Amino acid sequence: MTVSFWDYGRRPWDYLEVIKHIEGYKLLMVGNWRIEKAKKDIIKKVKEEKLDERVKLMEGVSENELSELYDKSKFLIRFGYGEYGLATSVIESIQHTTPVIINDELGTAELTSKYNLGLVTHGLDYDTIRNFISKIDEEDYKKLQNNINRVQKEYSWESHTRKLINDY
Repeated sequence: MTVSFWDYGRRPWDYLEVIKHIEGYKLLMVGNWRIEKAKKDIIKKVKEEKLDERVKLMEGVSENELSELYDKSKFLIRFGYGEYGLATSVIESIQHTTPVIINDELGTAELTSKYNLGLVTHGLDYDTIRNFISKIDEEDYKKLQNNINRVQKEYSWESHTRKLINDY
């Protein structure tokens, strides 16, 4: 799954390239589109690449539906280009214990690497992404989820409040 407010700057075609290199998976592209032409271009590319059965665009998803999608998804894939912000979808995936596949241009790349919450790539390295996904077995996946659980506890509102009180 990938989640964004889509436009050309989010490079939605990059996600299509990723899914083309990974057999046995489907890609949910969740979020609204800022530019209608960008959406039409991606729909056209999905058809041209014969990815109709493997890519689904989902707009107008409610918060409850989005929560269910995070819970059902195996990974969140999110790339940023010159975006050093937190990438809300990465934070939401942590909330749902969903491992991430991101690039190093997102602000959460350091957190992801430090705690091993998934994969951080430099650029779009399709081979690395494919190898990472294909080598993950149930035990490795559980380890990623356990790492995410530790981050959930360390960065909770309660722990944040305690740090503020203790530092004050």
